[in-house]
Amino acid sequence: MMFIAGKYGLTYLLVIATIVGILGPFVVGYIYLGAGSRVLFSMYRSKYVGARVGEIHERYAIPYWALIIFGLAGLVLALLSPIPTVYTIIEEAVVAGYLASQ
Repeated sequence: MMFIAGKYGLTYLLVIATIVGILGPFVVGYIYLGAGSRVLFSMYRSKYVGARVGEIHERYAIPYWALIIFGLAGLVLALLSPIPTVYTIIEEAVVAGYLASQ
């Protein structure tokens, strides 16, 4: 897409491709954040983790401690990992999706 945009002078396609390339990983991370907090909440309901993880926010009706814990764990893992290539991101997303479905 970028080759076509550069060859024919369609700079708006370059802008759109750049925006999609930057926002894509954030959207995937947002989805995994929500799914991971639900997994922690279900672990609370199965009595694998403490009661604090299962607390539901009164106004937003979300398991906010599970969301905070999963978000911090994801942040630590993201900061400790080396800067990945696109292929590494795809590979890790596939593995995370596989583990989430188990």
